[in-house]
Amino acid sequence: MQISHIIEVSCTFDVENFPYDEQYCTINYNPAFDDASQVAFTIHKSGVQLDFVVQHDEWDIIKSNATVEVDPSDSVTQMKVNIVIRRIPKYYIYTICIPSVILALLGTVIFMISPTEDRVATGV
Repeated sequence: MQISHIIEVSCTFDVENFPYDEQYCTINYNPAFDDASQVAFTIHKSGVQLDFVVQHDEWDIIKSNATVEVDPSDSVTQMKVNIVIRRIPKYYIYTICIPSVILALLGTVIFMISPTEDRVATGV
């Protein structure tokens, strides 16, 4: 029997190098009430299967891998998934920087127009 799950995960981000940053996320999956004799994790040869992941304009998945660990003392199976994502700086530049620069330039140019012309209509 094969059971698939979709889970939502959140990771803490280090934005020290924003917008040129890479984020490392580790997901630990522990079945709540099952021991190693009842749960068998299988990992594809290619690592983590990312067929269902929707491509995002802001992030690229750089690397992913998974490992399965069985604790022999209490027969608990744990799967660890590591994902490395990199921010695409063009997204930030196109959506934040360029519009901000255009608005700043427009505000400066408005004051260069002679007072006899309609400044508000030109700004809009």
